Amino acid sequence: MNSSSTSAARRIGRVILVGVVAAITVALTSHIGLPSTPAEARALGDAPLTLVHQDFVVAPDALLSIQFRPPGPIDGATVTVRAYRPITLREELKKAIAGELSGFIDQVAIDPAAVVVDTDGNIRVDVQTESATNTGTSLRLASAGLYPLIVSATTSSGEEVGQLLTFVYRTPAPDDPQLGQVSVAVLASVTAPPATSPESLPLPAAVTAQLAELGSYSPDVEVSLAISPEILGRIDQATLGALQTSLANSMVMSQPLVPFDPSSATASELDEQFDKLLIAGEDAVTDSGLPRASRDVWYAPDSITKAGALLLRTAGVRTLVISPDTYLQANGNLGDITDYSQLFKTVIVGAEDSSSDETCEAASGSMTCMPTAVVDPLLASRFTDTSLSDEQAAVYTAADVVVYREQFSDSISPSLRHALVLGLDGEGVPNHERMNRSVQMLSATGAVNFITLDDLDQSSSALINDGRQIELDLPDPAVTQDLRQRSKDLSDVRLAVTTVASMLVDDRGRYNAWINTIERLYSTSISDDQVAGAISVINTELAAIRACVVPPDSYPFTLTGKSTNLPLPFTNLCTEPLQVIVRLTAAANKLDFPEGDQTVVLEPEATKLVQVPVTARTNGSFNVSLEVLTPTGEFDVTEPVTLNASINALTGLPQLITGAALLILLTWWVRHLRRSRRQRRGIEGRTEHPATRTEPA
Repeated sequence: MNSSSTSAARRIGRVILVGVVAAITVALTSHIGLPSTPAEARALGDAPLTLVHQDFVVAPDALLSIQFRPPGPIDGATVTVRAYRPITLREELKKAIAGELSGFIDQVAIDPAAVVVDTDGNIRVDVQTESATNTGTSLRLASAGLYPLIVSATTSSGEEVGQLLTFVYRTPAPDDPQLGQVSVAVLASVTAPPATSPESLPLPAAVTAQLAELGSYSPDVEVSLAISPEILGRIDQATLGALQTSLANSMVMSQPLVPFDPSSATASELDEQFDKLLIAGEDAVTDSGLPRASRDVWYAPDSITKAGALLLRTAGVRTLVISPDTYLQANGNLGDITDYSQLFKTVIVGAEDSSSDETCEAASGSMTCMPTAVVDPLLASRFTDTSLSDEQAAVYTAADVVVYREQFSDSISPSLRHALVLGLDGEGVPNHERMNRSVQMLSATGAVNFITLDDLDQSSSALINDGRQIELDLPDPAVTQDLRQRSKDLSDVRLAVTTVASMLVDDRGRYNAWINTIERLYSTSISDDQVAGAISVINTELAAIRACVVPPDSYPFTLTGKSTNLPLPFTNLCTEPLQVIVRLTAAANKLDFPEGDQTVVLEPEATKLVQVPVTARTNGSFNVSLEVLTPTGEFDVTEPVTLNASINALTGLPQLITGAALLILLTWWVRHLRRSRRQRRGIEGRTEHPATRTEPA
């Protein structure tokens, strides 16, 4: 390539770089604190030099090591490291990343002989720093602070290969004043639609990837994890073991067993079901060997209504964490000037005025609001910015947190605290390489106190503006699902499962499987159509069990004695024993069944003759109803069978005895009548005899 072509290429490269920097400047100044979209994500890390590894923290007068990768092999490279004045404000950090650097203080050129190139073509330079002197051969970092550095490389012919922006934190000297700390909580969230069939048991690939990220976290990273506990029952032992190790020093937030939006739950009058699933989720976390689930804090990656937040508060949640998107839709947000290191106040009872209540407790004792934290959006963008190498993203993250501490160092006190939530904007797990390195870098600064989210309300004070805490009114209406019809359908199928399962002599875990599926179907992460399909599958399985029982056909029978055993044949077509209840009832109670309902076990693939004792109460012809019920007595196994009874039981001796009694009674009345007539005639004869008459005087 000739010199003119080289110059043209350089000019084009500079124009492109200037355009990129300008795009960043516009994006950051118009959306301060907001994550960039992939199309907007640009930084000096897009320059040909890629940061591979560096010391983020250096002590006074210590050696600083920086390793980077050029776009291709270069011989005899000269590396220059330039330092700029320390930055103490977050706005200054944003400008520096956007390419707006000022306050040059020192530079050092590394002798090409001291440049180390490894087998992968990565270049490492070791830069001596100094604080009290200015020798010219060392990079002067005179005082403690966060310094922007520009690293550039040129070939032996003097052609510039590229440059990169990085930062280094020079620690205070032993006799320097001690500064306060800013607290940092690492957030991760993993959810997945529940498994409602064998086909849906394998987790989606995206969720598997998130679990792999989480399992690769260093135990030094104290994660606050929101995970749908049902997921833990669908992973292999290796994955579970990795989670147990990586989360050893972490905390798990209580979640319903399956994703169950609290706003939809309370809008559908399913508060009790929400609590039930919350308890089931906590039990599942305990059974998995992960840290015990805590209800102290709730992460809402999507929008949440006041009623949903109130349901959480009633369940014991003390602090709410929301996404930047939800925050920016809420009334009362501060937009681009937001300080995300302090707590807002989210109104959960709209009729109450809690403006003067920083503790969110009204005079009546009822909770009217919840302390609320917001995931820092700019920090979140570091984990999704594909224009940055993992190392550079970690450096930018660490630099951002350190400058937060620098900005508030004069005011940090036990009564004025700052805490940042470090995670993604929404659901997901931040890249483990970026997170591990960020935490490693920050741990060495002494500027950070790592916490879990259950300590958030103790580690961050209220965000006050003009003497009042900033109050948020959550977006209304939020998208909620009406689950009332679904709840009714699930109640019906639960009853069917309970009754049909009572037929199984050995259910082989089927009852629990059905009930577990029903519980999962309350999840708001699946549609009504999916629920209907799962219910249909359960009903089909229940119907197949009931269909195995074949009752006798309808037939007439004659009872010629007062009592007898009625033979009833039942067939079981299943390959397993089934138990049922046999019930007979006669019209107008004309038959008695002394043993009442009979529980009968039907052996597999066999016919059993069931003898039912009956007693006649009267003669005649009438219908007898045969019902086959589940052992709970609440569900028909088969359609009722009508038997036609003909009773001729009261004949022979019983009728003879009855006729004799009538004859004796008739004879007694005839004899009694004759005797009465003779007595009457005798009396009349005596009164008419002359000897008995009395003559008048």
